[in-house]
Amino acid sequence: MNTGEVLQVHDFAFDNNQGIISIEAEVQDTLLTAPATQIDPEQWTSGRCTGSILWDESKPPSESELLNYLNKYQDTHWLLAMPDPSEEFI
Repeated sequence: MNTGEVLQVHDFAFDNNQGIISIEAEVQDTLLTAPATQIDPEQWTSGRCTGSILWDESKPPSESELLNYLNKYQDTHWLLAMPDPSEEFI
């Protein structure tokens, strides 16, 4: 889990019945790329994550409104999204 800055919203879905937005986003400092050593600090990189938030309004936000909201309230805990093995990466 991480509470880093949201760099990009890849996808989101609003469930109006439950008032929940499910989000897939690129979040800064999510993946540990190198552990700390006696000389160097640990190093992190961004990663694709998923999360859900409660949304009190009846209409969903735009992608830019959602990105601004997520970065304003960084108490969202993100889970790393596992890549789909059927997807091809270029």
